[in-house]
Amino acid sequence: MQFNHEDDHYHQKHDTTIRYATDGIPRLSVTNLPRTENEVCSLDFPPSQSHQYKGRSKNKPGEPEKKQDHLDLKIESKTIQDKLFCTVHQVDSTMLLEVVKSLIHDGYTALMDQRCHSAEQMFSQLLNIIDPSELKQLNLRIINYVVIIYGHATSLLGIGLPEALTKAEDQFKRIIVHYQEERFDCLAYYGIGKVYLRQNRFSDALNQFMKSQTMINRKIVPGVLTWPMTSQVIEETRTENLQLFLKNCIEECKFPPEPDGVCRYQHCHGHSKIQIFFTDPDFKGFIRMTCCQQCRVEFHTNCWKKLKTTNYSDKNDKDFLQELCFTPDCTGLISKIVIFSSSGLVKCEFEQKITKPKEPPRAIIKQKCSR
Repeated sequence: MQFNHEDDHYHQKHDTTIRYATDGIPRLSVTNLPRTENEVCSLDFPPSQSHQYKGRSKNKPGEPEKKQDHLDLKIESKTIQDKLFCTVHQVDSTMLLEVVKSLIHDGYTALMDQRCHSAEQMFSQLLNIIDPSELKQLNLRIINYVVIIYGHATSLLGIGLPEALTKAEDQFKRIIVHYQEERFDCLAYYGIGKVYLRQNRFSDALNQFMKSQTMINRKIVPGVLTWPMTSQVIEETRTENLQLFLKNCIEECKFPPEPDGVCRYQHCHGHSKIQIFFTDPDFKGFIRMTCCQQCRVEFHTNCWKKLKTTNYSDKNDKDFLQELCFTPDCTGLISKIVIFSSSGLVKCEFEQKITKPKEPPRAIIKQKCSR
């Protein structure tokens, strides 16, 4: 049997071309989905290609037909790529819509169950995959996107850690700055107030709550809203509910609890406030000194370290016993030092009994009774 070497060479070229065309087909996923509007996917050949098939010129005498077949194969491969691209694009668009629906459902469900870490992850993913300039492709409006931002901020608020609270405040402020037309500011101010309340910044929180209350009184509200793509109502968007929430928060801010300590460091600027609460999200402990006259003086741990470094050459804490009280005009001596750790427990305690000097007895004057 004889082998035709030209045919063998011809098949090799075909194999090479087929592998190249197949390797060029893009693999799309939800995260890198190309976003196009009004894209029509047709399974028909483009007019230019149809024309090529109709008007195919005959080969010149003596020219092998394999070159023309090679060109035809390239055209067919390109057409297959276009068909597959359109099909995958349609499938991924549907998948993206389903992913968004699922994340919204899981996000607000976790938020209602107070699983704030899970809720934050869901809303964070939504903000990453949704382009606010292309909401129409997902049948969403701007107000729906604002609700997702609000859900993310509320989740961060529920986490309650210092960094999370800072991010929550930024998200609420983002709503106020960029989406005023959606009339959502009353809820954003309410959210910022909740952040400050969580930080035990009662006067700052009261200011935000009053702004929210003013907007409600002036009917600047978004109306009753649901979580996007669901029928689940967001309870805070009911005006009567928000007014009740505000009433309770305002009352708490007007009559706050007594602080567990008050930092007396003159340059206490490293903290949001001088009042110290064990419930502060950024609580890192404090030191309390009591003198024999029952004066109590507290310092943030960091403030106390700065004070010692600046004025007392890093003197040991215990050595402050029997020193003059830090309270101005007090002549008492420090008799007790208690250091609280970041856990709120007593880390160490020093005490020195100081006997008060006895005051000289008053002179007794006997008066004669006059008759």
